[in-house]
Amino acid sequence: MNSCKMKHKILPILLALAALTGCKSSLETTFNTQSEKIESYVSKQVESHPDYRVVYNDGVVRMVVSEGEGEELTRGQKITFWYAGYVFSSYTVNNNALFVTNDADIAAAAKWDLSDPESRFQPVTVTLGKDKLVRGLELGLDGVRVGEDCYIFFSGKYGFGKLPIGTIPANAPICYHLRIEETEL
Repeated sequence: MNSCKMKHKILPILLALAALTGCKSSLETTFNTQSEKIESYVSKQVESHPDYRVVYNDGVVRMVVSEGEGEELTRGQKITFWYAGYVFSSYTVNNNALFVTNDADIAAAAKWDLSDPESRFQPVTVTLGKDKLVRGLELGLDGVRVGEDCYIFFSGKYGFGKLPIGTIPANAPICYHLRIEETEL
């Protein structure tokens, strides 16, 4: 095969690889920017509330606003909690960004439909490491204690993925507000 024909066959492959590398690099830049903005938000909160404690776990940030009691939760334990999930792309936690909750008070504040509170607004129980949770939430729950009130923040890298889900944009940074009710072995 002559070199001219070889170039015509290889060039499209090289261009495709360059495009893929560029997309991956762009996505990593997006995730890094999200992480930086999360860190900035958390730092400002801690500066305003010196009693808050921050825990880092593999790219996920847990801001503890009220300490719990007892042993730290680990994989294999059941945990029961109340939660509210927020798209964190505006880098603030507000009712406009709420996408899920099992807390009727938070739903009411966000002006959600409360017509069936008995079935929709109950604490959830999961087994850490066994039940399917979004990766950022799983990492953020590691080490929580009964009675803890915390916020778990993570970039789109640990979120819902590259496809939008409901009101959650693709690769969006996420924040969960959690109140831990109980744990068991």
